[in-house]
Amino acid sequence: INALLYNIGMAAKEYGVTRLLYGKNFVVDQAAYAKYILDPSVEEVLAWEVVLRNRLEKILYLASIIRDVSCAVPLIRDEQFGDEIKDYIGKKLAYITPAYQSKIQKIIYERFSLLNTDTFRNIALVTRFLVDEIIDYELADWYYGFASFQLSCFP
Repeated sequence: INALLYNIGMAAKEYGVTRLLYGKNFVVDQAAYAKYILDPSVEEVLAWEVVLRNRLEKILYLASIIRDVSCAVPLIRDEQFGDEIKDYIGKKLAYITPAYQSKIQKIIYERFSLLNTDTFRNIALVTRFLVDEIIDYELADWYYGFASFQLSCFP
C-alpha cells in the first residue's frame, strides 16, 4: 500500500509543480522534463509484460504511469508544446493494453481537470480517479467472489 500511496502523492505533486512552474513561464524547461519522463525505456516495456500476471503489481505499475504522465498534463493545452506532449503521452502508453490506455487517458484528459492548487485535495482526487478507473476494474471479479463467499458463509 505504501508504493500505491507514494505514486498517488507523487502524481498530485508532479501535477502541482508543473502547473506552478508553467504559470511562472517555465514552459520550455517543463516541456523538456516531461518529454524526458515520458520517453519509455526498454525496461518499462518489459516490466509491463511481467506485471500482467499479477493484478496488484499491475495496479502499482499503472499508478506509476499516472505519476509519470501527471507532470505533463498542465502542458497539453500549451500552444507551442501541447501537441508534442500529447504525442509523448501516446508513446508512454503505447505498450500498455488498449483497455488500460483508455482508462489512463480518461484520468489524465478528463478527470485531471478537477485538480487545483490544493495538494491534499488533489491527492484525494487522484486516489478517487485510480480507484474508480483502475482498482475497481482490476479487482471487480475478486470483489464479486469475496461477496459471494461472505454470503455463502452466512445463510
